[in-house]
Amino acid sequence: LNGTCYTPEAMRNAKGDLLSLMVPFRGSLDSLQVSLSKAYLQLLDYRINLDGSAQLARQDRPLTMDVDFSTNTWQVADLLPILPAQFTKWKKGMDLDARLQLQGRCSGTVSDSTLPLVHADVRLDKGLFALPKTLPNKVKNISADLTADLARRHNAHAIVKGVRSVK
Repeated sequence: LNGTCYTPEAMRNAKGDLLSLMVPFRGSLDSLQVSLSKAYLQLLDYRINLDGSAQLARQDRPLTMDVDFSTNTWQVADLLPILPAQFTKWKKGMDLDARLQLQGRCSGTVSDSTLPLVHADVRLDKGLFALPKTLPNKVKNISADLTADLARRHNAHAIVKGVRSVK
C-alpha cells in the first residue's frame, strides 16, 4: 500500500487549509506494518512532522511504534486560545508567550496498561511571563532548553538544561 496527502473540504478556510495531512507511507496488510516518511499533520500554522514505523494492533498483540517527531516554530500566545479550556485554565491572570520547537521520539507499545516512551527536546526562546497581581515587572527574553521523558507507566521527568532571561 502507498498513501499521500488529504485535506478534507470541510477543513478548509478562506486562507487555505485549516487542517492538512500529508501521509506518504508504505504498508503491508499481512503484517499490519506501516512506515511513514516525511509525513505531517498541520492545524493552522502548527505542524508536526513524523517519520518512522508502526505495527498496528491485532487480537494477539498490541500496537507498537517507533516514530521520530518534530515541529515547526510555534508561537505560544497564538496557540493557547485554540486549545480546549481544560488545558489552559492554569494560566488565568498570566501574560505568557514564547517561540517553541519540539523534537523527539516515541517508541514502544500502546496497550491498556502501557504507553510508549516519549522523549522530547524542547527549545524555547523570546519568552515572556507576567503575573501582574504577583510580580511587579514582566520577565522578558526568556530562553530555555528542556528535555522531557514520559515513561511507559505514566512516570515523567524533565531536565532543564538552561534558562536565561535578558532585560
